[in-house]
Amino acid sequence: MERLLIRERIILDTKNISKHIKDKRILVTGAAGSIGRELVRHILSYDPASLCLVDQSELGMFNLMSELGKQDHIQYELMDITNKETLERLISQIKPQIIFHTAAYKHVPLLESQPHAAVENNTFATHALADLSVVYGVEQFIFISTDKAVNPENVMGITKRLSELYLQRINEEQSVTRFIITRFGNVMGSTGSVCFTFVEQILDGGPVTVTHPQVSRYLITRYEASQLVLEAAAVGLGGEIFLFDMGKRVSILDLANRMIKRYAMGKNIEIKFTGLREGEKLHEELVYKDEEVFTTSQPKLRIAKQKPGLQFNIRDKIGALKNAMKDKNKDQLLLILKNLLKDDNEKAEIVTDVISSVSTTH
Repeated sequence: MERLLIRERIILDTKNISKHIKDKRILVTGAAGSIGRELVRHILSYDPASLCLVDQSELGMFNLMSELGKQDHIQYELMDITNKETLERLISQIKPQIIFHTAAYKHVPLLESQPHAAVENNTFATHALADLSVVYGVEQFIFISTDKAVNPENVMGITKRLSELYLQRINEEQSVTRFIITRFGNVMGSTGSVCFTFVEQILDGGPVTVTHPQVSRYLITRYEASQLVLEAAAVGLGGEIFLFDMGKRVSILDLANRMIKRYAMGKNIEIKFTGLREGEKLHEELVYKDEEVFTTSQPKLRIAKQKPGLQFNIRDKIGALKNAMKDKNKDQLLLILKNLLKDDNEKAEIVTDVISSVSTTH
């Protein structure tokens, strides 16, 4: 998959990571997912004191256990993070020093039809886990966000943006836990990713489906994503949004043609345009105009920070959302979600090129 990138692989100096992870008690949610699993492999290489792996997928957890084997310092927990009582019981028992929160529902069209599940899993569970982190003295909380949270037009992006705003606010309100956010584009080779879908379609003889001839995305490998998350943990002071300079957005049509050339073995594979799916944007962005972007000592690593003076009324928004969730009317919830951040989005125009907005050094 990495050979399909039209840029050099991003490689970080891992000295900071090694010092930060060694001998720490660590909790990873969504550990059996594509990003979680890659992250777990890297964490283990840095000798944590203990590692608690949480996921609600029985098959995913079984596969993870089969890969890692029985190790005294690894604990496997099959659980649903939307159950706050179970979550609190676990955190009170293991007392993690660092939490990597990768668990999320992420498939855009599916979440458009399941907004209640998206809000419960992506927003409310994140808020509950953040609150518990403060109560039980967790030192660091690292949240995996997405470029879809920038000027969001779909349920997945909105639920992630709400969590970003909540974590930034709670980071300001207390000094127990440092809350850090990482934001990146589509992860190549992850389950359900466009690359994964294209390979399956090519091996099945086609057609390869592209939603629009002009659609583009930022692409990142699983290795790069895990390195970004770990480096953010190692150097983050709290309140930052970490992202990579991933180069220019990649044309998905060009990607499809390159993958056909690589995997079709000479077969003639048709490309079929299907139209943008519900909630899908033509182009994704990485930062808002009201986020100032800083360089760091690590090449390709950037930090986005909210400019002073812009206040998000996040607690009122969450309260309104909780009231809306009591009603099982999907259309009503969708309407509220799509308007919840409207005022904020109008105040926060997006920057389409991260490099052009880099202004100073962190």
